[in-house]
Amino acid sequence: MERKTTAWLLFFALLLPTCRCGSPYTALLDITGEIDRDGSFLEVGSDRGEGSTSFLASVSSQLGLDFFSVDFSQEGYENARKICSTCAHRDLGEEFLRQTFLQVSRSGRISFAYLDNYDWIWAGEHPKSYTHAYPTMISNEDLSQYKFKMRKEYEDQGLSLNNQKSQEAHLEQAKLVDRCCCMSLS
Repeated sequence: MERKTTAWLLFFALLLPTCRCGSPYTALLDITGEIDRDGSFLEVGSDRGEGSTSFLASVSSQLGLDFFSVDFSQEGYENARKICSTCAHRDLGEEFLRQTFLQVSRSGRISFAYLDNYDWIWAGEHPKSYTHAYPTMISNEDLSQYKFKMRKEYEDQGLSLNNQKSQEAHLEQAKLVDRCCCMSLS
């Protein structure tokens, strides 16, 4: 008998308005009973202080599943390494999914993907426009510096931080995740 499953995908920018406490990754708690136990957890865009990597590593461990946290920047990679050591990978999400995932995953499948990379530029890119996303975590001045630093990190890698590129990266990642979650199980 052939069985196909689909992965759960969470997109940071789309879920912010509907998730509790401004942390969309916690929506995972609402669906843990529906998670395919034959796959892995994937986070693209490692933790930068909001707690996602630690949270996702903990839930995947409780479920007995592999967890991978992928970030193109040295900072994101180092943050993930502090939390889960071997789960951390320094790469673009798309490249990790194309070239590395099948080599490092025990199952070769994805059950849950949290795509929180390629930061979205909110209306006017004014710090006050981020307040709903980071209500207590970061001050307006720190957020402005954070976004400037992120833009520089992207530029240093030959990437452009803009909303079109964010949409393109997330779409490509979603397509690759779909391929990794819809493989047949015998």
